[in-house]
Amino acid sequence: MLVALVAAGSAAASPTSERGVLEALKTDGKPGAAISGVRPSQASGGYIAKVLFRVQARRSPGHGRGVWSVPPESLHSRNATKLMLVSARRDGRGRPWLKVQLPIRPSGTTGWIPADAALVRHTAWFLRVRLRPRTLSVLRAGRLVGRTRAVVGRPRTANP
Repeated sequence: MLVALVAAGSAAASPTSERGVLEALKTDGKPGAAISGVRPSQASGGYIAKVLFRVQARRSPGHGRGVWSVPPESLHSRNATKLMLVSARRDGRGRPWLKVQLPIRPSGTTGWIPADAALVRHTAWFLRVRLRPRTLSVLRAGRLVGRTRAVVGRPRTANP
């Protein structure tokens, strides 16, 4: 099993692909259309959404039950809340929404936030966690920067 996370690190990327994605997230478009190019990848990294103001993360773009009220800063460190983009899509009115991974339990919980509630930036960093060999690999722009052993919790004592 492979679990992938993008680190909220530096914002360096290839400007052509990044520019196209960022422009698509700023403008309205065809209702219901997916916005391509935001999915994290080992080769190119991914996108980070810095939350600008408190916003309700929802189960689906534009509507749906609330999943979590996302604060603009972390409750513990008081640093800006930065979330990994998983995908992006337009709602029924054509407005862009971001599917982000939420820092709540259970692990892997996602929600949709409006694109205008976040500042989106590219990151070349990618973290790869492999459960069976219990390793964490750190990649930057597709190149292995480091690798270390990882601890995996049991179902009764799940990792946060």
